[in-house]
Amino acid sequence: MRYIIFFAILFIPALTVYATGDYSSWETKRDINIPEIANAEYVYVPLPADSSIGRFNFRDLRVVNDLGKEIPYQLLVEDEERNRTVQSPSISDLSTNADGSVMFIIEVEKDDELHNSLNIIFESAEFRRNVSVYASDVRHPLTDERWRLLTNEGYVFSFLDKRAGVHIEGNHIRYPESSAKYLRIVVDSGEGDLLNVRSVSLEQHSVREAVETEIYRNTTITNNEKERTTEVVIDMQRNSIPIQNIELKIQDAVFHRDVVMQRSSDGVRWRTVSRDSIFRIDTPAFSGERLNLSFHEFSDQYLRLVIFNYDNPPLTIENNVVLKSVARAIIFQANSGDEYQLLYGNSKAKETRYDITRFFHYLDLSDILKAELAESEINPYYKTPVEKDPPFTERYGFLLNLILIVVVVISAIIVYFTILHPRHRKEVLDNNSTDTE
Repeated sequence: MRYIIFFAILFIPALTVYATGDYSSWETKRDINIPEIANAEYVYVPLPADSSIGRFNFRDLRVVNDLGKEIPYQLLVEDEERNRTVQSPSISDLSTNADGSVMFIIEVEKDDELHNSLNIIFESAEFRRNVSVYASDVRHPLTDERWRLLTNEGYVFSFLDKRAGVHIEGNHIRYPESSAKYLRIVVDSGEGDLLNVRSVSLEQHSVREAVETEIYRNTTITNNEKERTTEVVIDMQRNSIPIQNIELKIQDAVFHRDVVMQRSSDGVRWRTVSRDSIFRIDTPAFSGERLNLSFHEFSDQYLRLVIFNYDNPPLTIENNVVLKSVARAIIFQANSGDEYQLLYGNSKAKETRYDITRFFHYLDLSDILKAELAESEINPYYKTPVEKDPPFTERYGFLLNLILIVVVVISAIIVYFTILHPRHRKEVLDNNSTDTE
């Protein structure tokens, strides 16, 4: 009797952990360490980027308490939030100097309207120029010294490669927020075509920066002499982390290369994500670099960068890169005294639909408690999926073909002897002649 009681005490708590749900298909679990709470409160649990939590696009995440009850949660993607208002100001006093620099004045449509960025649309095909923005509440002459400087770090560029079918441009300039009625724009002389300004748009951006986490990965670098390209392949291994930015480390002093970014789940079949360029320029007219590439977020296992060298020698690229992923977290309501686990690792799990999604934006999360995830463990109730034998028809598909052939042959024989055989045809003719008599 004592042994029965001992084993009951030992195993009954374990049996009740997932008593209200079958979580044997979830491979991994992590305990959620929650601070002490007196009442039911919402808690914020950041998800580590460099893990397999996002392996199945987060659809397999489940939060359960110590009684095995599934707890509704909200997956929070801490992406950048943007609000934008746009206006089309008028351009005046447009002039081009002998050195190729361009100056003009734009007038804001509404008085006291806030603005902090502008887009300049050029008709020129290839150029790279620095841009300065000045402001004033009074319209001064174009070269007047009373214009106050907002920024001299603007940069616009355009690159056209007809052979590769690539056109890359950057025409957005940010500056400190201003309500000035007039702006003076100075585009410095630099490399490329003479500039022809077509239009300008003025914008007010309100931005909440994304919360990003950095992931470090080694690369495999291959120079393709035939195609005159360099291929940089990053294997995310088992942890398919959603990424949206990559930063390269390049030792060369001056270069400008086109890049095609591709994704793959197996390292064999590749799909193009986007096209962009990387450069490092250091000249009297312009000095700057761009070594990071942004793209729409994806979570495939492999990322490949195809760098077009054309007639230039391959770049000296370090074999480690920095990947950036938008931070994610889960938020759920925890009860005092309860314990919680996060389960994941089920490729067949369906995406959840909880009521909390409908009212989440009404919650006040300014003072939300922060919880932490413990180290990952194998779910003790996980059962390795048993591969079922394929149906008989799949295992012995050749038999169906053989049976079909036999049936066709037998049918043909029957048709032949009942309809087409000469003896049968003679009997039919004899019968017809008898009927005629």
